[in-house]
Amino acid sequence: MSHDHGACGHCHDPQHGGRRAAPAEVLLRLARVGIRYERNGDWAVHGVDLEIGPGEIVSIIGPNGAGKTSLLRAVAGLQPVSEGAITWGKKGGKGAIGYVPQQQPPDRNLPISVLEFLLLKLGPKSNGGFALWQWLRRSDGGAREKALAGLEEMGVAALANRRLGELSGGQLQRVMVAYSLLGNPKLLLLDEPMTGIDVKGGRDFVDLIAGLRRDRGVAVLLVSHDLHMVGSISDVVVCLNRHLCATGTPAQVLQDHVLSGIYGSEVAAPKSVAA
Repeated sequence: MSHDHGACGHCHDPQHGGRRAAPAEVLLRLARVGIRYERNGDWAVHGVDLEIGPGEIVSIIGPNGAGKTSLLRAVAGLQPVSEGAITWGKKGGKGAIGYVPQQQPPDRNLPISVLEFLLLKLGPKSNGGFALWQWLRRSDGGAREKALAGLEEMGVAALANRRLGELSGGQLQRVMVAYSLLGNPKLLLLDEPMTGIDVKGGRDFVDLIAGLRRDRGVAVLLVSHDLHMVGSISDVVVCLNRHLCATGTPAQVLQDHVLSGIYGSEVAAPKSVAA
């Protein structure tokens, strides 16, 4: 792929999709960020400029293969940036991110409970598996209290003693969010959070994220194909197709002609979006 920072034939002109006003205060800034695939050196994304303010909910949409997950992983510090820079404002910094990946825990058959899974986040950073296991069994009341409070906040405290493998998709998603929030992040990253969740669970999850922003002041950067959810919850919508195609409010971006230009086929915008 050529390193072209201009518009491609599949993207609508960004100025017609809307350009967002810069936030009054910057929590996280992406400046001309580019990421290459390790396997072949092609660009996953390039030339991405984006600013996220404290407490903002920013949604990234775009077709499959657009580089959305690669960009999210780079923000999480899990994938190197090939060009440009990702920098924090005054309220950010080390430990300021909570990340819920699209792929859930690698092995849901692990013989641990939901509570023990959260305690892993609070446990010693030890290379010895036995030492960590012993800590799980003997962990102090303060750690358990903090983990239980996190589950309570997500509405899943009743699942504390259940095995991970027994949870539904919606229950597991809430547990993963509770896990990611234990470090009190300023920015929560969510990759396809509606996967495996039914319609009612999806509505409840949207309310949950809105509540986290309201109660914690946490900013959210999420990737989703669910345009209805994106339209109902987002302050800013970012259209990505290996580069930034359009950025603006849901009302500016979630329009038939903008979406169809980005996805390369006819896409109907949600009937009602946040202004």
